[in-house]
Amino acid sequence: MWAAAKATPTYLAAVEAARLVRADRSLLLEWAKLSQAARDALEEARKTETIGAGPIRGREMLRDAYSGTPLEPFAVALRQQNVMEQEACAAILGFADSEPLIISDPVGTVRCTTDANGTPCVHLTVPADGAGPLRLSQMVQLSSGTPLDGLHSVSGYTMSFSSSAGSYDLKLMPLRWTEGRWFGTDEV
Repeated sequence: MWAAAKATPTYLAAVEAARLVRADRSLLLEWAKLSQAARDALEEARKTETIGAGPIRGREMLRDAYSGTPLEPFAVALRQQNVMEQEACAAILGFADSEPLIISDPVGTVRCTTDANGTPCVHLTVPADGAGPLRLSQMVQLSSGTPLDGLHSVSGYTMSFSSSAGSYDLKLMPLRWTEGRWFGTDEV
């Protein structure tokens, strides 16, 4: 799995970003200043934010810390690498728990949107009898004959009951996105 992760465009972009920042002292100094400013802002916000707003505000502050600076592309590359590593760990845990849930016939519309961080999210509904018990480490294999097919991790779900049949509304994150292979990237 590590060899496969190292072969992705996401990994290669992160390595190149780190190399360029390390090689340019002015970029390294700017990175340190922006990083310290972000930590100071987070510490100050922690004193006044509510429990509910704190995590959201913190993510916004970190997302915007390098926005509009020469370091923004480097920060984006390193964040995407971090997401890929986290998803790889989640996938390993998910596979250790069970085989992936295979979905070939979702119920109703399948939507692809992005969350607040720009991460693609696939939303669909599946019958509860085909899904069984779900957990956030569950891996899902979409096999419905669409461009969204592939391996996904569950990033959220709800269960609903109507008459005698139940269903799950799933929010999935495509693993191809964490590998740098999603629509709008260099490789699909």
